[in-house]
Amino acid sequence: MKIWNRNYQEILFFLCGNYGIFCFWESLTGIRCQEAVVCLWAAVFSCGLWYFYFYKRTWLRTAAAVTTALLLILAVVGRTALLLQAKHIQKAFAGETGLASRDVTLFFFFGMTLVALLLFLLEFVYKQHAVCCLITVALLLSGPLFGIASDFRAILFLALFQISPFMPMGNRIFAFLTVIAFVLLFIPVSFYQEQFYSAAYHAEHFVHNTISWATGRADEAVADGNVGRGNDYKTGTVQLTVETYVAPSEPLYLHGFSGNRYLGGQWQRADDTALLERALQILEWQQKTYNISSMYSGMYYTLNSFLSGDGIRNSRTVNVKHVSRHYRNYFEPYGGQWINGTLYSTYANTGYDYRYYQQSDMKIDWNRVPKAFESQAQWYGSLQDAYMEAVGENCLDVPRERLPRLTELCEAHPLEDFDEITAFITTTLQNRASYTQLPGNAPVNKDIVEYFLFESGKGYCQHFASVATLMYRLYGIPARYASGYLISPANFQLETGVYKAYVTDESAHAWVEVFIKDYGWVPIEVTPSSDATIHPFYPGLDMEKWDRLLKEASRALPTEAPAPDTEEEIQETNEAAILWDIPWEDYAEELHIAVVILIYTLLLTPLLLDYRRLRLLTQMQSMDCRQHFLQLIRALHYTGYLKEYDGMEEDFGLQLSALFPQTASDLILRMTAIVEKAAYGRPGAVTIPEEALVKELCGHLSQQLYQELPWYRKWLFRYWKRFV
Repeated sequence: MKIWNRNYQEILFFLCGNYGIFCFWESLTGIRCQEAVVCLWAAVFSCGLWYFYFYKRTWLRTAAAVTTALLLILAVVGRTALLLQAKHIQKAFAGETGLASRDVTLFFFFGMTLVALLLFLLEFVYKQHAVCCLITVALLLSGPLFGIASDFRAILFLALFQISPFMPMGNRIFAFLTVIAFVLLFIPVSFYQEQFYSAAYHAEHFVHNTISWATGRADEAVADGNVGRGNDYKTGTVQLTVETYVAPSEPLYLHGFSGNRYLGGQWQRADDTALLERALQILEWQQKTYNISSMYSGMYYTLNSFLSGDGIRNSRTVNVKHVSRHYRNYFEPYGGQWINGTLYSTYANTGYDYRYYQQSDMKIDWNRVPKAFESQAQWYGSLQDAYMEAVGENCLDVPRERLPRLTELCEAHPLEDFDEITAFITTTLQNRASYTQLPGNAPVNKDIVEYFLFESGKGYCQHFASVATLMYRLYGIPARYASGYLISPANFQLETGVYKAYVTDESAHAWVEVFIKDYGWVPIEVTPSSDATIHPFYPGLDMEKWDRLLKEASRALPTEAPAPDTEEEIQETNEAAILWDIPWEDYAEELHIAVVILIYTLLLTPLLLDYRRLRLLTQMQSMDCRQHFLQLIRALHYTGYLKEYDGMEEDFGLQLSALFPQTASDLILRMTAIVEKAAYGRPGAVTIPEEALVKELCGHLSQQLYQELPWYRKWLFRYWKRFV
């Protein structure tokens, strides 16, 4: 057979591509198959295609007809199972949660047949290896997008398939360098994944900041309902300036967005107008909607001013300016009221002002209604009751079919008390997730909330707030997703008589808001602080009760590894621990790397040896006839012939002629004479045609020696000794 052309290495590389694609799809969550059956069939089918196409072309149509008939019969017989398996794979690919693992061997059997046929047409018939490379690279790149974790086998075999066209003579050095580079990169990436991801994230962060600054979006204050599926990059750019005459003693939540309906990775803006219209229907009042809106917008500030006993003394004024001078969002404190009750027309220069009460200063007491305020207080009380009823009707929606695991978690822990529910939500988030702004990219075919809480366990405020909002709703408590800015009291510094805070995008935040009677919508913090714990604060929270509820909630959550129930189970566990006391799971990465290196070594050994052999043969092209003759003597000795001769004896030519009767003896005698002349004659005594004759004849005789050897000695003769 020709070297590197239609030989076993060609089909081996092709099989690597088939197996790599199989390993990729086999990594899909929720499926399993009999690997030996599928891979054996794919190998037989691929080798059959290759053999009939290149060596038995006249039988190709017959073989194709027989194979097609057999596959059609199998498809007809197993059509029901095939259809069910196809539907199951579609669900697995769509990321359906709670999907039980199912055997899909039949579907993979047909699927790998089509894959092998497609690759064969592209690779051997149309010679479009670049298209094959694009297909395989697209597979690997799409894996993270769909939650398919490509294991080391898929990466290894697809890489081998991609470098296969570089194996012909002219590109071998490039091919070996490619393989070595792949191995050298695979090892450090496997050991230091976090460091490599960190470097990639830093680069992505740099690009994100550059684009934000270049487009002028870095200083624009934005609040919306997007729940990020990737990393949360901050530019550190000032977006708001907030001024107040009295420094806040509590964290200041500036609310810019409320989300009511969860659409999967996105919260739809809450429609307060619709809520107030519903409240108006409940009240059966005749006032127009805009009067209700105006009345409700500052209701709790007004009520607290008249019913707290302390009056307006404890209210605060805050001015908010947007650095970008774009006022697409307005950010207001809870418990506040526009100073004039109408929008300003000069925001770009002056910003906008609110009067508000801190949560600790909210003390509405309906037993202390001033006589002059009785009628207005009655309207406010009726409006609050109607609004609470409207909220109960409209702020409990949960897409349970999209969130089966979250729904099951809440249903498995039935609770009614608000403090108990909050403690359970807090404990669940603390135990299942950790805060980071670099959680990586979530698969596009999985709901971000379920993926965050039950799979990745890493995220930032948008993820924590979304989970908490939905859990409150599952427990029957009206809640909304909110976003804006959270400003710490430490951010305010005294400047020329006012306390001023320069608010960057690092203060952008998301939280839950829950409707509490006599307080309105109240922010509840559900994102862990720097000590990895969550510290919610809301009206009526009893800290002693809270500590007790946290402990109860921790005990209520299931543990990762429940203890055995019986003495037999304990004994079996101990025996297993004695028999298998090596923590193999701790060395999973190292074992994977060792397997990869072993496979690489086995696959590349013939390539490296052949490269070593061809390198010597190439060098010998520039050597004179004496080196070629010496190589022939070594080949004779290796095969056990003429060991007592070194080629310079008088009768060597005759002995060599007797050994190769099929070769003309006069050619052999002439060859020995030329070599003798080259060894003992003057320089340049041997002509170019004589040199060529010796080289060609030595190669011809070595090839005859090679043909007579058993297969294992042929391998040594060719690749280890490099005689041919």
